[in-house]
Amino acid sequence: TLSASSSWNDKPGDGEEWVLVKIRVKATNTKGSGAIGVNRRPFDFVRETGEICLQKSMIGLDSEFSSIYEGGTTEGYIGCIVRAGEPLLLSYQDGRLWFSLER
Repeated sequence: TLSASSSWNDKPGDGEEWVLVKIRVKATNTKGSGAIGVNRRPFDFVRETGEICLQKSMIGLDSEFSSIYEGGTTEGYIGCIVRAGEPLLLSYQDGRLWFSLER
């Protein structure tokens, strides 16, 4: 488990679980701007109530994205701790894009 992979990772409480999402980003058109930085900050886990669930740092998974040039890709994990089975959505850039999450 993620908590077992490093003592630095938070452990879910009773009735809670980690939710991890692997994200892969491809730069299809950088409009000549060179490298673009990709990170986890534009992504939010959102509860049914609209409340944002804070992301947690993780050790033991490749959770770091990197800068990429046009045609390049990068991937990493984002995660949070929620009530077990709690429905969540994933929002990108304050709701510009929404993703449903299935477990």
